Amino acid sequence: MHANRFVKNHGPSIEYDLPRLEVLAHICEQVAGVTTARVLHADMPRQKVVYERLVLTEPMESKIDDLEIMSRVGRLLANMHTAEFTVTPDFSAEPYPLESLGIDQHDAKMLTEALPPGWFHSDFWHGNVFVLDVGNIVVIDPLPAAFMFSRKHILASGALDVAMMYMSLLLVHPLLKQFFLSAPPHMAAAEKFLMSYLEQRDACSKQIVTSLRRVIRCLAEIWVSKLSARLVWPICAAKRTLATKSILAMEKTEEWRKI
Repeated sequence: MHANRFVKNHGPSIEYDLPRLEVLAHICEQVAGVTTARVLHADMPRQKVVYERLVLTEPMESKIDDLEIMSRVGRLLANMHTAEFTVTPDFSAEPYPLESLGIDQHDAKMLTEALPPGWFHSDFWHGNVFVLDVGNIVVIDPLPAAFMFSRKHILASGALDVAMMYMSLLLVHPLLKQFFLSAPPHMAAAEKFLMSYLEQRDACSKQIVTSLRRVIRCLAEIWVSKLSARLVWPICAAKRTLATKSILAMEKTEEWRKI
């Protein structure tokens, strides 16, 4: 890693983003094996943030065939979710309501008890995780997409970040890559990540896994439903078709046929 400067335009959301960046930095200080790009300066009038520049050459998705890396990301996320931090007045003191995703109260209650609310990244997809040497990772951009989650929540059951990563490994890719995507290695990577996280949290019961899979399916459906609001018609239609195909392939796997 080489320290330098990187400037990112945050726009009007900068006042909401800075507290989330501060919390992520605090979490990373507590969890060995995880780091993030430090905020060097915030230019509020210009709505820009100056970050420490990190040399990030290996995004998580480039390591899709390395199941040990997938396992390590799962374990490290579990440790991040159990790290302590203070919920400041910038955020709601209430955790993100799992029921708002469309899952039933039984699943929500089970996941909240098994994976109690803790730090919530809110956009934990493979594009925000990078691999360094010896398996250490960099986690960036804990900033929720407006079409997925509310900015006000910094607390949530770990199920949400886990579901986001799982879903993204299967669905969230550039159009051409998604067209040629080989489902089996991405499924294997997603499953390894999922089960390693749950093992680290000591929450591997069949009931918990089944409830979590329902959250993954709900997030996938939400993500697909919002494509039309973000993309022009031809690209939206193509991505929706490919995503639907990937979801159907997922549900035909041995692991998903059990739910």
